[in-house]
Amino acid sequence: MIEISSRRVDLPAKAVNGGWSWGTAVVAVPGTRSVVLALPSAGSRSPWCLVDLDFGQVAKGTGMPGPLRQLLVPGEPAADDRPWVLGIYGLGRLELAAARPTVSDVVRKGIGTYPATLVDYAPGVLAVGHPHRDSVILVSTVEGAVVKRLRASGGTAYRLADGLLRMVSFHHGRAYDVDTARHRVVRRHEVPAGKGARLVDDALVALVGQRKRFEVVTPGGPAEVTFPGGWSISAAEIMALDPATLAVRHRAAAPEDAVEVLGQDAAGRLVVSRGHGLSILAPPTYAEVGRFDSERPLAGAGMVPGRDLAAIVPNDPREPALLALRW
Repeated sequence: MIEISSRRVDLPAKAVNGGWSWGTAVVAVPGTRSVVLALPSAGSRSPWCLVDLDFGQVAKGTGMPGPLRQLLVPGEPAADDRPWVLGIYGLGRLELAAARPTVSDVVRKGIGTYPATLVDYAPGVLAVGHPHRDSVILVSTVEGAVVKRLRASGGTAYRLADGLLRMVSFHHGRAYDVDTARHRVVRRHEVPAGKGARLVDDALVALVGQRKRFEVVTPGGPAEVTFPGGWSISAAEIMALDPATLAVRHRAAAPEDAVEVLGQDAAGRLVVSRGHGLSILAPPTYAEVGRFDSERPLAGAGMVPGRDLAAIVPNDPREPALLALRW
């Protein structure tokens, strides 16, 4: 088994009741060995920080529009190459060169309720959505205004050979091929129910399993809640699909309590977060060759793509900290 070492990095956050928010994102900054994450807060402008995973240095930032959910670097060459960041209350630009890291040019109006997915839809247009909704809001990056709502979904998106944009929603079991010039879905495909998908190398890798309705506690006991997209996925398998044909290339048992495919390390192995840790899987069989377990459940996890370097955030409201993992 691969040996994984850990380094604790204390975060500049006060203890809060209830800990971190659900869905906390830990996102690598392209071209660096640092990650960005929001700190626990109940405000509409969340404190956040930049953490260097090599040296454990922390720079505290300001202006994040709510807890961070996504970071996106513009795909097309542009005069403004600042990364976009999506918080649950708005969309903005990440300013790392400033004296104090900040988020500027924030757009809040019209982006929907608690958005969590951000897609580079077309030059000058971003698609903002949520995994549980089967629609996205198209936002102009020039005017900061909503262009329209599109009946498509998926946090994983990529260009096809014919120029269409494919948006894949494993949560809804559908893939949408979109003509971005006309803002129209021209083809739909079925995919297995799943979660935590990522385009890794030349494969679309997802955690697949059975849908399970959300439950709430009532005076009469647990009860299922019915609303659009109101289910979770219990991931039993990890599946690799061909991005163009969506044919299944390989499938294997997923690590217990698997949450999300984080990416690929320096040796081409797959890194998957779990509810209480992280697993390293060797293709093509996806056998587990490395494992790190946390004493507490995780609030978030991320990795530096192509490096043997990851970060996890145990959900500890008393002593907020990040663990930098290296192997």
